[in-house]
Amino acid sequence: MKFCMQCGSAVDLLIPAGDNLPRHVCGKCGEIHYLNPKVVVGCVPRWEERILLCRRAIEPRYGLPPGAQAGEYVIEAHVGAGAMGDVYRARHPVIGKRVAIKVLKRRL
Repeated sequence: MKFCMQCGSAVDLLIPAGDNLPRHVCGKCGEIHYLNPKVVVGCVPRWEERILLCRRAIEPRYGLPPGAQAGEYVIEAHVGAGAMGDVYRARHPVIGKRVAIKVLKRRL
């Protein structure tokens, strides 16, 4: 925030008297601006006592992307997939050891 919402003057980031957190305070009118966290809301649409589900516009992401953590190891690449799951090449960030990690499918 750069300007006061009441008078339009520049604001400073200060800790007001009786408070313990920095707030945006207007030097001209003395207004203290409290910024609230963003509210996350959702809804469950219903029609004739049935819950409606929406189809995603994009496919969900499966697997582990490069750079993801798998225990102490960092995923470098997807090597292959089989009937039991996926295999990834990974390395230990400190000692540099390279390993293959197999991630089993949920149904197994």
